[in-house]
Amino acid sequence: MGTGLGFVAYAVAKYVISAVIAVLAIFAGLKIFDRLTHGIDEMKEIKKGNSAVAIYFVSIAVSIAIFLMPAIGGLAKDVNQAFPLSFQAVIVAVDIAKVFAMLLVAIFTLTVAFMSIDSLTGEISELKELKSGNMAVAILVAGILVSMSIIIQSGVGDIISSGSLDTFTIAKRLSGYVGVDASACVQNPVLETQGPGAKIDASACAPS
Repeated sequence: MGTGLGFVAYAVAKYVISAVIAVLAIFAGLKIFDRLTHGIDEMKEIKKGNSAVAIYFVSIAVSIAIFLMPAIGGLAKDVNQAFPLSFQAVIVAVDIAKVFAMLLVAIFTLTVAFMSIDSLTGEISELKELKSGNMAVAILVAGILVSMSIIIQSGVGDIISSGSLDTFTIAKRLSGYVGVDASACVQNPVLETQGPGAKIDASACAPS
């Protein structure tokens, strides 16, 4: 019963942390992107009822969410209840750092993508058309940004979860610098039984 309650508490905590981090990251991304796009105040245009700018701004939010999906989805997945709480905290901190690293990648990618669209369509000034409420331009820009995000995200997601950039690997390296002994902790430990009717030993770290 205790184990079941512990799992439920862990799941609820992960859900809450993921939701809070996702909202903060997307909000921060929109604010930063708003500052980077000179010549248009997205929030002011939306308050005026400019649907074209609203579509464009929503596409930015969706694109950021697409980039953040691997990092948010993997948040705390390497946490094991057998780990010391201090090491669990290091793992969660690394995962949160990955979320905001992906946010920076998303903002950079979307900024470059928007500038590229503006350059390739020389006869059209996207920002001016958006400010004037041109829905066709808004749909075009939104479609391109979301499509690029879907394509690029898969590659970036593989990079941050592989090899030396794996959360558990980074957390073990950092643990020594913050005074956390995680030398005996292993990722996805092999569970062994002690004989007929014995409980499974799920210990992933040697006792301190």
